[in-house]
Amino acid sequence: MDDRIVSKNRVVYADILKIFASFSVVFLHVAAGGWGVAGIETYEWKVFNFYDSMLRFGVPVFVMASGMFLLRTEKNLSIVDIYKKYIPRIVICFLSWSFLYAIYPVASGKIQFEQERFLREFVFGHYHMWYLYMIVGLYIITPILRKIVQDKKSAEYFIILSVVFAFLLPFVSRVFLLKDFEMFVRKFEVSLVLGYSGYYVLGYYIDNYEIKIMTRKIIYM
Repeated sequence: MDDRIVSKNRVVYADILKIFASFSVVFLHVAAGGWGVAGIETYEWKVFNFYDSMLRFGVPVFVMASGMFLLRTEKNLSIVDIYKKYIPRIVICFLSWSFLYAIYPVASGKIQFEQERFLREFVFGHYHMWYLYMIVGLYIITPILRKIVQDKKSAEYFIILSVVFAFLLPFVSRVFLLKDFEMFVRKFEVSLVLGYSGYYVLGYYIDNYEIKIMTRKIIYM
C-alpha cells in the first residue's frame, strides 16, 4: 500500500510482523511441548492449550510476508533466480540443521548409530523443519502465482477458492464428522489452492490492493 512505512528500502511493518511471528513460533513450541504430556483434565493442559491455540498465527504471517515480497510484479524474479538463488538457501539451511539434529542423539550417547534411522531423520528433518519443505514448494509455484496476482480479480478468486477448499469445507466435514463428504471434496484435486498458498497470495493482495474497510475486517478475522 502507498501509506506503508518504508525505511532504507525496508517495509517496517513487515519487519515488526515477523518479529511478533518469531516470538509466537518459539512460544508455540514451548506450549506444545507441555500440551502433549499434561493430562487433558488438568489446569496446566488448559493453559498450554490456550497458548498453543492463540499463537498459531506465526507461520501464516511468515508465509504472507514471503508472498508480499516474492510475488511483487515489479520485482525482477525469473524461474532461474528461484532455482539458483532462493531454493539453494533453504536447501543449505535444511541440510546443515537436519544433520545436526540427526547426529546429536548419537553423539550425546542417547541412542546407538543406525544407518537407516540416521538417513531417515536426516532426509525428513526434525519435526519442526516441515516449514522448509513447505516454503520450497511455494517457491516452486511462485512463477505461476506471480501471473495470477497481476490481476486483482484472479487473486481474489484464488483466495476464495483457498478459503473454501483449504479451510471451510474441511472444517465443516470434521466438526460434523462427515468423512464421506471430506472424501468427496478431495476428489476435486484443487491442490494448487490448498496448504499455505492461500496465505502466500493473501500477503501480496493485502499489501498491494486497496481493500474496503469491511472486507479488510473479514480478511483479518
